[in-house]
Amino acid sequence: MKKCKTSKVREALHHLFTNRAYPDNIKILEELISTRHQLATALKFKNYAELDLSNQMAQNPKKVTLFLEKLINRSTQKASSELE
Repeated sequence: MKKCKTSKVREALHHLFTNRAYPDNIKILEELISTRHQLATALKFKNYAELDLSNQMAQNPKKVTLFLEKLINRSTQKASSELE
């Protein structure tokens, strides 16, 4: 693929490669999501994200969201000041 000179062919090959398991994996992914949700609720968490983050530095989805909002705000401010 690196030697292919036609961008449309490269794009088509990339699309086929990245979607090679579709639609077979949709059912597997749905089962995985359902099982993770069942596990989380059985352990008294609202969802799998809360379970997954419970023993990490972030601790919960709300803290992750707040961190990302601060990061976006600060990086946007920094980028704006650099463009001026």
